[in-house]
Amino acid sequence: MKEKSEIFNIRYVKYISDITAKRLNVLMPLSVLILTLLILSDIYIRHSYAAVLTRIFPLFLSIYLYIYNKVNPKPKVGKTVLYNILLASIPAMMFAKYLVHYGTGTSYTNIIGIIVAVFIISLEVRADLLNTILIYALPPFIFAVVLFMFFPVNQKEVQPLINIILILFVGFFVNRVQNNFRYKAFISNYLLQSEKLKLEESNDKLNLYKRKLEAMVEKKTLSLRYALEKAKESDALKTQFLQNISHELRTPMNAVIGFSDIVSKKNSSFKKEYKIIEQSLNRLLKTIENIILLSKLQSGKTGLELSKFYAAKLNKDLLDIIKFQIEESSKPLTVEFKDNTGGDFYFYSDEEKIKQIFNQIFDNAVKYTEKGKIEILINKKNDNEVEYIISDSGIGIPSEELPFIFDVFRKSDKRNKFYEGTGIGLSIAKFITKLLGGQIFVKSSENNGTTVKLILKISNVK
Repeated sequence: MKEKSEIFNIRYVKYISDITAKRLNVLMPLSVLILTLLILSDIYIRHSYAAVLTRIFPLFLSIYLYIYNKVNPKPKVGKTVLYNILLASIPAMMFAKYLVHYGTGTSYTNIIGIIVAVFIISLEVRADLLNTILIYALPPFIFAVVLFMFFPVNQKEVQPLINIILILFVGFFVNRVQNNFRYKAFISNYLLQSEKLKLEESNDKLNLYKRKLEAMVEKKTLSLRYALEKAKESDALKTQFLQNISHELRTPMNAVIGFSDIVSKKNSSFKKEYKIIEQSLNRLLKTIENIILLSKLQSGKTGLELSKFYAAKLNKDLLDIIKFQIEESSKPLTVEFKDNTGGDFYFYSDEEKIKQIFNQIFDNAVKYTEKGKIEILINKKNDNEVEYIISDSGIGIPSEELPFIFDVFRKSDKRNKFYEGTGIGLSIAKFITKLLGGQIFVKSSENNGTTVKLILKISNVK
């Protein structure tokens, strides 16, 4: 704030210098004219050559300022200082003239001149507080010292000067109030105008940059369009490649699984080994299918097949899925299923994709839970949404890894045991949930299990 105030003060001084330089062209010739007329009046009407001497300094300073400003019209702080000295010399001139005519009975005229001088400097002084005090206080102080040291004190002559002191205080107060308003107006308006001028001055540069940018954009548009077409072509080829790979791998692996089952039935002594082969191949197939599904989701090539289906049926299928996964894992896990909705609502959505979401969530829950239980809780949030809360008693997720759990191929590297998987399950669940207009949240801490909250849209029309 202090630095900002200093910047304002520097700009305000420059602003005052600009105004002073412009006003000198008009005020200095006027000042020279008035002072010249007063000198002629002193010589030919009042016959007072001593009074002429009081006009010499402001006259020559006015002439100098006019010539200086003409030769060097640029605003300068020095011009403002000289102008303030000239303003201070005006009441000094009137006080000196008062001393020249002291005791001649013309004090009334001289006092009027002093009041006019105070009025002029009150309007014109644009100095800081210290210099303003000097301008107002120095001439009357010198006048008072000279008066009381070298002139006989005449109460009738001096009494009006006391009122002059009051006028000086009023003039000083008016000048400071005026300068304060001028400073505030400068802060609120001048800076805006200054910035506007800068913007106008930089408009040509901006137009030049604009033309250059337009030329660059026009040049780049063709290359970007070509790159976009190549990217689309590459994306289509990638999807097609993954589908072909899936087909080419699935066909022989299904054959291997089938023949392994036949061989295991004929040779029961290797039944355990054949079971491992079958599980490994199934896991590989599942990984390939997940990668293909993720690729389709990322490229936006997965559409929705909407249909009406009841929640009760979906919940039964979900329970069968989790039980089957637990059975396949051969882990000592139990399932607690609690439906607080009664299943008296239905979805108008893509049933298969909802099952894919739960399949990924259940897979993680079973994979990372060695023993204990998996809880499934269903609550109806409102007429438009239902929430599924899936909690496990597994190893949990470190707090520093929670912000990244939906990242593709992200797996924890701080677990003391290797867990199978590619780290795309939650990414797939997030993609599909967003596609269905739902929300998914994960809450977990290390060694304290994981809770997944899934909010899905439901139909409110029976």
